[in-house]
Amino acid sequence: EDFTVVLKADDVAYPMPNGTVNGAYFMTITGEDTDNFPMITYERVGIYTYTVYQVAGTNKKCTYDDTVYSLTVTVSNKTDYSGLEATAVLYPDSEGDKLPGAEFENKYKVEPLSDPPKTGDESTPLLYAVLIVVSMGVIVGLLLTRKSKKIEE
Repeated sequence: EDFTVVLKADDVAYPMPNGTVNGAYFMTITGEDTDNFPMITYERVGIYTYTVYQVAGTNKKCTYDDTVYSLTVTVSNKTDYSGLEATAVLYPDSEGDKLPGAEFENKYKVEPLSDPPKTGDESTPLLYAVLIVVSMGVIVGLLLTRKSKKIEE
């Protein structure tokens, strides 16, 4: 399944990656793959805030993760004034501890098979045990009959 993750600027004036449409950048991730948003170029000192979330898909057997992350990028002058540097901090739902990255965990309902396939031996071991006991009885009976015939001769 393909998943869509969105980076949306909290202010349309904030810098965004190339390919942004109406203040939102859409990234498609296939299956369990991971990816990074493209680099954003900043030209001014400031604090820029963004929202990161996943667009729910259409699979009825899936519960899509609706976590919303807040990304704050602080752009400041380098200590030697040779340019700008940016520091990005990601938080879940605007609160909590800083995170190294956004993670979306979607959960799928697994339906049991209505008639599971037949695997393995379905015979009962009791039947084989009875057959062995009966066979041993016949063998013992034959041996005793044979010994009694030899004694009579």
